Amino acid sequence: MLAERYLPWSTLFWLGLALYAIAAPRVRSVRRELAAAALAIALAVALYPSQCWWAGWAAAVYRSNQASAVAAQMDIHDPARFPDGLDASADDVRRTLAMMRERRLSMFGEPGHALWASGWRPPVTLMPPQPGLWLRMDEGFRDDAGRRVVRVEGVLPRRSAMHHDRLIVFVDAARTLRGMAKPTFDDGENGSLHFGASQRRGFDGYLVEPKRGESFDLLLVDPATRAVLARYPLPAADVP
Repeated sequence: MLAERYLPWSTLFWLGLALYAIAAPRVRSVRRELAAAALAIALAVALYPSQCWWAGWAAAVYRSNQASAVAAQMDIHDPARFPDGLDASADDVRRTLAMMRERRLSMFGEPGHALWASGWRPPVTLMPPQPGLWLRMDEGFRDDAGRRVVRVEGVLPRRSAMHHDRLIVFVDAARTLRGMAKPTFDDGENGSLHFGASQRRGFDGYLVEPKRGESFDLLLVDPATRAVLARYPLPAADVP
């Protein structure tokens, strides 16, 4: 049987063996090699639609996983990310995340979680803000601690793509850490076959207790040195 989620890998394995069997014999045969090449090209053409579909599916799963990870790092139980169902109840999810946090597993072993848990603050003097940030917020929800939490999604300017392993954080005018985000999706200009991390300018995250009229900055932070790499003001109209 072929599990649906692993279908591309198992199929590629058997197709690879078939191509190897055609071209592998010691006696060189131009006809056999041409047949193997023609088969490989025909398969690539025939499987292109399914490749695009599965690439899109993988991108959607990646985005969901990244957004769930940043919610867990900030100790936010987002009902949209952690639904209460028969397969995983809300209580089971909370207990599992608590054990992972205690053991510093998965997303809790990442620099982003350490930054959030430490109450990091940026330097007093920051570089001038740069334009070009696209950002959208929703109406928000109340988390388990009673905080008003707003989901945030946006796209960084193209010049920011050079920071492959950047941390994305939100700070208020008093330089207090108020939110985080993770790169989650491609900018949409490279097609479904390209998922280079350097092109993931789209991000998803959360902002805690935003108030109308507050100003926030998005900062790109180096995970090793915690130095601020870039600063982008959040559009004032987007702060609910």
